[in-house]
Order: sequence, then C-alpha cells, then structure tokens
Amino acid sequence: MLGTRNVNAQGPAHPSKIQIAHELLDEQLILAIQSINDQEASTGVSSVEWMDNYGDQYQDDIYYRKATISKLLSLLNDSNTHSIAKCYAATYLGMMHASEAATSLASNITIVVAQDSHHMECPPVGSFEPMSDALITIGTPSIFAVIQNLEESDDLKVRKPSLNVLIQIEGDKDIVRLRLQKALDAQSNTVKKARLQLAIKTLEGLNGHK
Repeated sequence: MLGTRNVNAQGPAHPSKIQIAHELLDEQLILAIQSINDQEASTGVSSVEWMDNYGDQYQDDIYYRKATISKLLSLLNDSNTHSIAKCYAATYLGMMHASEAATSLASNITIVVAQDSHHMECPPVGSFEPMSDALITIGTPSIFAVIQNLEESDDLKVRKPSLNVLIQIEGDKDIVRLRLQKALDAQSNTVKKARLQLAIKTLEGLNGHK
C-alpha cells in the first residue's frame, strides 16, 4: 500500500530541486504546445517558431529521462549500493515507466522494505515491495523478465513475487497460464521446464484471481 503524504492539488509545500526542475521543463513544454494551439486557432497555421521550440524541449526531456534512468540503473545494479537505496531507485524507475529497467528490477525482486517498528504502516519509499510494484507499474515489458525468474530460480522468495507480478499485470490467471505455457513450450532445458511446470501448478492453486 502506498504511503500517504501531506500533498494537496497544488503540489508539495516544499518542492525538491528535482521537482522544481521537472516543473520548469513541463511549463516550457506546455507553453510551446499552448502557443501552437493559439496560433492555429487564430490563423489556421501553426507557428514554425513554437513548433521548433516544442521540438527542442521534447528532445531535452528525452535526453534527461534517458540519463536519469541510466544513472538509477547503475545504482540498482551496483553490488555496493545499500538495499534501501536500491528500493528508492526502483520506486523512481517505476514512476518513470522505465521498461529498460525490467530485467534489473526482476533480478533484485527479493529486496524488500522490512516492516519494522520504524516502517510498520508507511514505508519510506511508498511500498514494502518496491521492485515488484515497479515491475507491475511498468506492465507488459516486465513479463519476460519475471518469467525468466521463474525459469531460472528455485528460491521461493524469487518465485512467489514473480508469479504475483505476472498475475497483477495480466489480471487474469487464464492469461498468465497461457504465458507460462508458451514459455514452457519454447523451453528445451529440462530443469527450466520443470520450474515452469511448477509455476503453472502453483498458479492453479491460487485464489482471488480469475
């Protein structure tokens, strides 16, 4: 469950530097689009100047998004990064719907936030299972990575959340079963086939989903 914070519709009372930077970039993009609209409405012809301005702002946004994802992935994949820092990185990668992070998130799926006396009801990163939640938020691009977890691991701490991510993404056990069966049919390794068969058997025993 996501933690609640005292944030109103106007945004946080004390925005961080990154929030301010996002706001400035967003305002520039919105201004460019609004100017194109105004010009189109009044003349029937979009302003070339503002269209170029939008293109520049859009490319800046793409560049900084890719740079941010790259740096967060470096932290997530670094064995020296503390677990809680990896949780923060995962949360933000999920917020960014960073499909390129799916494999790294899946390989770190056992990292969770302990529900101790400090974090009993509201985890510091918004979720007690940030890797799983990020994978679910990313959606379909995560499917291959979590099926790979089910193929390659016998660890219940890997298998259980991986199967749960699949169910949450698809929302239907029948579709998950088809996904797993397709992977099973394509798999030639006997050990991996056995793991996929176990995942299908486990799926059949679960309740609460169609």
